[in-house]
Amino acid sequence: MTPEQVAQEFECSFEAAILGAYYGKGIAEAERQGRITDVPYDPDLPVHTAWDLGRRDSTAIWFFQVAANQIRWIDFYENSGEDLEHYVMVLRSKPYRYGTDWMPHDAKVKVLGMKKTRVETLVELKRNPRLVPDHKVMDGINAGRLTLERSWFDKTNCALGLEALRQYRTEYDEKKRAFRDTPRHDWTSHCADAFRYGAMAWRAVDPPAAPPPPPPLRGIREMTFDEALKRVQRPKRTRI
Repeated sequence: MTPEQVAQEFECSFEAAILGAYYGKGIAEAERQGRITDVPYDPDLPVHTAWDLGRRDSTAIWFFQVAANQIRWIDFYENSGEDLEHYVMVLRSKPYRYGTDWMPHDAKVKVLGMKKTRVETLVELKRNPRLVPDHKVMDGINAGRLTLERSWFDKTNCALGLEALRQYRTEYDEKKRAFRDTPRHDWTSHCADAFRYGAMAWRAVDPPAAPPPPPPLRGIREMTFDEALKRVQRPKRTRI
C-alpha cells in the first residue's frame, strides 16, 4: 500500500492526499510548512488574475502576486451562469491594484451568439487580458506541482480553491485497474484549470520596477546661489 493508502485506511487521516490527486501532496506539504496562513495583499505589488472561462459552466479566478520567487495566492472567486461584466464588477469591488488578466487560448475564439471574443470584451471593460502560453494539459499540471513548492495561500480567501485543488484528480479505469492520463472532470476542474493557467503565466510576470537612483551629488561650483546658501547655513541655536 502507498503511504496515502495507509494513512487513510488505518490512521483515518483527513490530511493524506486523495488517491490520484495531482496536487494533494503539494497542498499537504504547504500546510506542514505553514504556507497556508494569512497572506495579506501587498499594495506595492500588482495583483494578477488567472481565469478559467465558462458561461453555462463555472468561471474560476485566482488572484496572485509575485514577489521574488514567491507566488502569493491572496484570493479566489468562482461562479456560474454569469456574463463577463459580472466578473469584472467583482474585480472592481476588491481593493487591489491589478496587473495582467491571464486567459486560456480559447478566449480569443468567438463564442456562438457573441459578436466579439471574450478577450475583446474584456478590453472594452478596461481589463488587461493576455493569453497564457500554449501548453499540453499534463505539462501545465506539472508546472502547477512545481509552482506549489513556492506558493503561499491565504487560508480564508482561498479556502474553496484549496479544497478543489486537494480533490482534483485523474480518472480511474475500472477495467484496467489503473489511473488514466486525463483529469477527471467534476466540480474541481475549473478551479484547477485556472490554477494551471496561473502556474504557466507567473514566470512571465514583469518584476516590480526598481526605485530610481538618487540624483548625483553636485559640487559647490555646480550649485545655484540659493542651493549653496542652504548648504552653508546652520540652524540658529536658542539660548536657555
